[in-house]
Amino acid sequence: MFALGSRWAYGPHGIGEVKLIDEDLTLSLWFSLRNAMIRIDSRNAKRNLRPLLDEAGAERVLEILRAPSEAFAVSWVRRLRGYQEKLRQGLPEELAEIYRNLGRRAVISYSEKRIFEQARTLLSEELVLVWPDAEKRMKEAARCIR
Repeated sequence: MFALGSRWAYGPHGIGEVKLIDEDLTLSLWFSLRNAMIRIDSRNAKRNLRPLLDEAGAERVLEILRAPSEAFAVSWVRRLRGYQEKLRQGLPEELAEIYRNLGRRAVISYSEKRIFEQARTLLSEELVLVWPDAEKRMKEAARCIR
């Protein structure tokens, strides 16, 4: 399933490349964007790593970005916790929701801005593998003001 040189998405870390597979089936993933190496045992890897987006998955992300923003009825603390949980999971659809919702707000807190930037970075890192102009497509689809 995992081969040397293959690339996988790993939650809040982004896209990692398998650099080493030990005898005890521990994977070493290199994350160039973070300049970090992370070791994961194969049981956790099967559960936590996911394949990269294909063109159809990238189109689904753009559809989420084009959709209307969600209402912000809950307090900012609950909203922040929800965004943090979505970031931890690192699913492209949830990152797109964060990017869309926070990118359209006129005023956001410092914490929300950091979450917005992290979602933008993780999402664009994966989409750029499908489209070289991913950042531009994301901004246009979400109609972001940031």
